[in-house]
Amino acid sequence: FPSHDKFLEGLSDVILVLRFDPKNQRLAILSIPRDTRVNIMGYGIDKLNAANVYGGPALSATTTSHLLGDITIDRYVRINVQGVEKLVNALGGVTVLVPKDLKYRDDSQRFYVDLKEGRHHLNGDQVLQLLRFRYDGYGDIGRIQRQQLVMRALAEQSLTPAILPKIPALLSVVQSHIDTNLSVEELLALVGFTTQLNQSNTELLMLPGDFGNGGSRNQISYWIPDHSRITNLIARYFDQGFETTIRRKYRDWE
Repeated sequence: FPSHDKFLEGLSDVILVLRFDPKNQRLAILSIPRDTRVNIMGYGIDKLNAANVYGGPALSATTTSHLLGDITIDRYVRINVQGVEKLVNALGGVTVLVPKDLKYRDDSQRFYVDLKEGRHHLNGDQVLQLLRFRYDGYGDIGRIQRQQLVMRALAEQSLTPAILPKIPALLSVVQSHIDTNLSVEELLALVGFTTQLNQSNTELLMLPGDFGNGGSRNQISYWIPDHSRITNLIARYFDQGFETTIRRKYRDWE
């Protein structure tokens, strides 16, 4: 989701690639650090989160596809920070184990974090604090770990069959904060598939790589992708022979 206050025009704050596999009853979720060093078509070397600024979802999808060995990315969902907050509130919040005290204040961006270590039931604003905090020496990697904690908690607590009748109401809450080329039927089908999954069949992954400047003369800090390990990861979880469930829409779950 974009971090800029103006609707969906800012840098991407969280980048995820999902593969739904009904044949094997599996879901793979790949987190990509926003500072990943990539070659953005027409703009050169930059961080992946800039692709949304330069060319919206089309350029973001193309750049991400190239990064991952040209896998097919033909559907997208973009949601801004206000939409995430409203969605979590509409779900009734989420209980998460906050790994340590988190505190940060940035008046210029009106971004404030004040969370205590321990298991807490968080509202939408507090979830955003946990999702976006990156000022603990681990940067994006620590943040991705916390994002995956939230995703796992939401899946366990909210993505149950009981949520299906609530989907239209949830969509109405966030409709002004979301942009997608998925139809309502496709969204319902994907949520329906996810609610039937055994949580042990959900893989939370992170793009292999390491910190560095990638040879940059101005010492810009990047997440440098490890392409050999990415190739292995894609072959295992996002293999090119996969016929996307999105293309088949929802017939696999009927």
